Amino acid sequence: MNATWEQEKIVIVDKNDNELGTMDKNICHKVKGILHRAITIFIINDKNQILITKRSTYKKLWPKHWESSCSTHVLENESYVEAGERRIKQELGISCKLNYLLKFNYKAAYKNIGSENEICALLIGKFNGSINSNPREISDHRWVSFDDLGYAIEFDGGRYVPWLAVAFKEFIKIKEIVGNKLQVCVAAIVVKGGKILIFKEKNNKAYEKAKGLWTVPIGKTRESELLLKSVLRETREEVGYSIEILGLIGVYEFFSSKTNNRILGLAFKAIPIDNKRSRLREFKKLYWVDPKKLLQDKKLKFRKGVKAIIKDFIGGKLLEVKQIKSL
Repeated sequence: MNATWEQEKIVIVDKNDNELGTMDKNICHKVKGILHRAITIFIINDKNQILITKRSTYKKLWPKHWESSCSTHVLENESYVEAGERRIKQELGISCKLNYLLKFNYKAAYKNIGSENEICALLIGKFNGSINSNPREISDHRWVSFDDLGYAIEFDGGRYVPWLAVAFKEFIKIKEIVGNKLQVCVAAIVVKGGKILIFKEKNNKAYEKAKGLWTVPIGKTRESELLLKSVLRETREEVGYSIEILGLIGVYEFFSSKTNNRILGLAFKAIPIDNKRSRLREFKKLYWVDPKKLLQDKKLKFRKGVKAIIKDFIGGKLLEVKQIKSL
């Protein structure tokens, strides 16, 4: 038989998170609060949205308040991550890999009913499926952008649980340090006799998802490398040709949920200077194809962004290279 909320035993700790034993949850949450372990979880989807949930009316503390994707206490013989994996099944009806990010200490009282005094770990997970929430725990849920959540916490904080504000602030600090940077990439549509050069990715360690997909020369710019020099280098490294750049086809942007970076891509039209290919570390079989027929083949799968670049190339509008000025 499961313990009631009051009887459930949770792990109590000292200020350095050293385990001292277990205690009834009800005692830990009396007005002064006894320091104990807890976790809160940010579930993020491929649109870089975070799942937030509304606590049900059955909750003793902060009922009907919005919080993170899921929160709970750590039980005896349970790690922070194990507590999170257990709870997302119970509250959200989902399973996904959770990673420990950080932990923080906070205290907060709810009216004269009880309080939290926790060392709380923030766990991060990725999930894109349906949420099957437990109505005893959650009355509503929604996916929101980090910008919208930050604005809501700042200007409408009374509707949100106190630990969410702390976790969000700490998360943003790390996000600003390790992610959300601008990564510039370049691509080349190499043209000869009305046909364009394509090949199939075989072993791309930098971008594993590209394996088996059709692509054109494409890659990241290097630090302190000028844009047009990046195009020349990438094309030579990818397919072995030296090229002359004729113009800019288009500028593209997207967000990488894997690296948490903004990607800015620039695609150029180019022609080979001669028909000689330099020796490559890895042989790649190249194909010269009619771009219109290429797009008509529905069976072909392309690396992200390549199909859009080819479509714009067929459209024929170019920005002259001389408009790109190095300062």
